[in-house]
Amino acid sequence: MKKIVLLLLLIFNLYILNSLQLNKFYHKNYGIADRTVFVFDSNLSYSIEKSDDVIKIIVKESSLHNSIKDLPLKDNPVLSCYAFSKFKNDLVISIHLNRKQSDNRDYGVEDFVLKDKTFKLVIDIFKYKEPLNRDEISSFIEFYNLVQLKEKANRYQKLLADFKEPEIAEKEISTEHKIPEIDESKKTTDQKTSFKYRDILNSDLSSLGYIIAALLFVIVIILILIIINLRKNSKIISVFQNKEKLGSRSFRKKIIKILQEAGWEDNMIAEELSISAEEVKKALK
Repeated sequence: MKKIVLLLLLIFNLYILNSLQLNKFYHKNYGIADRTVFVFDSNLSYSIEKSDDVIKIIVKESSLHNSIKDLPLKDNPVLSCYAFSKFKNDLVISIHLNRKQSDNRDYGVEDFVLKDKTFKLVIDIFKYKEPLNRDEISSFIEFYNLVQLKEKANRYQKLLADFKEPEIAEKEISTEHKIPEIDESKKTTDQKTSFKYRDILNSDLSSLGYIIAALLFVIVIILILIIINLRKNSKIISVFQNKEKLGSRSFRKKIIKILQEAGWEDNMIAEELSISAEEVKKALK
């Protein structure tokens, strides 16, 4: 009799241990977050393990209802798949995350159990662990209001009121230490003006070069003419230097001819030789 009682107690204990079962689950996406509810038939003990793209929920001594199957998700910004497996006597629930739109930012997870006629394990998975701008903060506020978590909604509402956009702060800093920007149109105009002045300067230098060349040419011509005249008058000069021969009539005649060939007039020749104009004419006869 005692053996029968012990056997019944053992069977009862085994039944109690194995009575925990996941009967169903459902989820809803809220954009910034996705809420999943796992419904168990009795109280549960669980742990959560997180990796880069998978959240594993390990429920101690639990089984799975036959109707529950793996569930892939499409067009969900937070989740990609639910998968279920057994490890010894534990139930392993794997929630695969959609990290394509995460910008390599950390995701957030919140969990709690609601106790009623059943035991509901609630898992809130957030696309981002913390909001970085006003739109994301507003999405957090909207989510918490929809799921009736007013305290958390109020906390983010206060955060939104005190929030200052990073780009605005950067703009204020850059305004304080602003480096004057170069007006491209003015820069282009200045460049054109510079090119214009440069062209004018080059033109002036070119004209000045032509003027200098012309002056040098004129100077050279004058020097050549002076040299020619000096050569023509060299004979006259040499004659005037030899005053002893001026008294000879034949020599005087030669001098007069030379001076006439050089363009001298009779009165100029007479004055130079200290004779009369008539004597000049007679000397040539």
